[in-house]
Amino acid sequence: MYNDRLGLQSTPPDNFRCINGNEIGENPNFAWDFPDYPEIHQKFFRYRVYRSENFGPFYCISSDIRGTDWIDSEIVIDPNGIRIRYYINAYTDRSPKSEYSALVLIRGYISKTGYLTSYPNPFNPETTIRYHLAEASLVTIKIFNLLGEEVITLIDQSQLQGNHAIQWNGRDRFGNTVANGVYWLRLDAGKYVGNRKLVVVR
Repeated sequence: MYNDRLGLQSTPPDNFRCINGNEIGENPNFAWDFPDYPEIHQKFFRYRVYRSENFGPFYCISSDIRGTDWIDSEIVIDPNGIRIRYYINAYTDRSPKSEYSALVLIRGYISKTGYLTSYPNPFNPETTIRYHLAEASLVTIKIFNLLGEEVITLIDQSQLQGNHAIQWNGRDRFGNTVANGVYWLRLDAGKYVGNRKLVVVR
């Protein structure tokens, strides 16, 4: 896997680790090392972080990291918490993603309502929307176009505390396939309001 312009391989970061895994009540702080050519990596390479809770599926939680450290502000370290696994990979604008780093396992819990993600994004034909509820809440998830018009309501019901996921298949409330372009996802859960841009690519 090579960058056409630089001729460098998108190699996975070395020594991926949580540097404060014993600090109860803190957000986990991760670090890694550039595998080679550190001045090139620092200038051109970016990193994606993937996470899994309780041995569930991995999904991308941050996709534009530069440098060699990152804090997961949605997680609080707790030795009695759930098992949470992470890995990362590297990429540039012109090269494919690298192989994945080694796994890092910590214990902790998600600290608040939110953590709104969608993957893949851009997507075709569907994307999975994930979010966390710190407490049982009435949840509404709607998709809007760039004119502010509602495209579809994906969910409107009470849900229990915990992690949740729902898929959008790129169709409107009438079952019609939506056009290519940018859409906005809105999540309302109790006092929390979250928005995320979604891109449909056919």
